[in-house]
Amino acid sequence: QMSEQEKQQDHHSYYLLAGGVDGRIHQWTICNNSFPDAKVVYVPGHDGRVNALLTCDDLRAAVSIGNDGLVKCWKLDCNESFSSVCSINVNDECHSLQDTNTQEAKTQEVSTIKLTCSCILFEQKDLAIIGIGTACGKVLLAEISRDEKSDDVMSIGLLDEMTTVESSSDS
Repeated sequence: QMSEQEKQQDHHSYYLLAGGVDGRIHQWTICNNSFPDAKVVYVPGHDGRVNALLTCDDLRAAVSIGNDGLVKCWKLDCNESFSSVCSINVNDECHSLQDTNTQEAKTQEVSTIKLTCSCILFEQKDLAIIGIGTACGKVLLAEISRDEKSDDVMSIGLLDEMTTVESSSDS
């Protein structure tokens, strides 16, 4: 249990995050405005390239997306190690919604949905809605929420899926 003073100190922490082509997430934590004392860690995050990182200030969390179709939520806490608290595989979620009753769908190999970009659409104390763009032209909406009873418990789930429409050129 953190004391009120420790919570106040953590509020003044700054984070620099970077995602690599090898799937690692690098985190630099600057506590109490002391850059020379910055903690540097890296953790395996994705199978392949990390394409986007977001920070949700109110949730005190970072969100990473990658070529592997995973959306991962990472706890930002100056007093604890950098760790993933929840994740979702967009491939599993989207493919389970597809109709697999036809013979063609059963024999067709399932391709991996690559996640290419993301943005925060809405954020409040225990909830964030993010938009996720895919390489196949879809926009996914995901909800990240923190359990009201425990700051350590977070969850993520897909809300909706939309297909983008290509704009036609005016001739």
